[in-house]
Amino acid sequence: MTSTPPRLDSTSAQRFPVVTVGAGPAGLALGNILRAASVDCLVMEAETREFIEQHPRAGVIEEWAVRGLQQRGLAGNLLDRAQLHTACEFRFGGERHRFSYGELTGCHHFVYPQPLLVTDLVREYADVRGGEIRFGVRDVRLHDYDTDRPSVSYVCPETGERRVVHCDFVAGCDGARGVTRASLPPERVQVAQHDYGIGWLAILAEAPPSGDCVLFGCHARGFAGQMLRSPEVTRYYLQCPRATTRRTGRTSASGRSSGSGSGHPVCRR
Repeated sequence: MTSTPPRLDSTSAQRFPVVTVGAGPAGLALGNILRAASVDCLVMEAETREFIEQHPRAGVIEEWAVRGLQQRGLAGNLLDRAQLHTACEFRFGGERHRFSYGELTGCHHFVYPQPLLVTDLVREYADVRGGEIRFGVRDVRLHDYDTDRPSVSYVCPETGERRVVHCDFVAGCDGARGVTRASLPPERVQVAQHDYGIGWLAILAEAPPSGDCVLFGCHARGFAGQMLRSPEVTRYYLQCPRATTRRTGRTSASGRSSGSGSGHPVCRR
């Protein structure tokens, strides 16, 4: 069941046609599309603007996504600054096998770190198109989303008061672990996934890549990957048991190899 929104003074409640929860690429792209169509929209984000513009995330974007952004005037910096990738390389059995998928498909990937994309999208939405976005919101809750009068409430970071925003639609763009997904009852959620029973250790390192494309290392002890983010930054992946404890942190490179069998360092510390 959906929760009933708290009773507040009429001056505390607001209304927007669309409330978007989450200021990642999906939420900000949607906000920009709505603003371009003259549809008012409110974007809510739990983190600060500085955080979402600097937090390291993925950096490889498929061509169909870039072309979609380009058609809506949202890919100017991306097209000017992104690296283009048309091949990847598999390494196993002591040999290298280069796969030039660009020649076979006519398509390629763009390497553009997500913080840069988010910076572009939030600037276009908030600073250029005048869209409203509220950062640092806490305890976001969805109310009556299965009716024709949904609303979203949150705790204001400045005052500590709970505020309600009424709307016609709620767009859940806060990811699989976000509040919108968690608000749906299990019988209303349909998930398609395949569980390989393994875990991944991912490291973003201040280390130059050892190749000019994405590298995949296949070894009897597991899988390793290397994906360059920039000439100075590389993301490494190493297969590990699912139960491995996760820790987060930043490290710089000193050239120490993990010995994964891929022929090049996979994680450096």
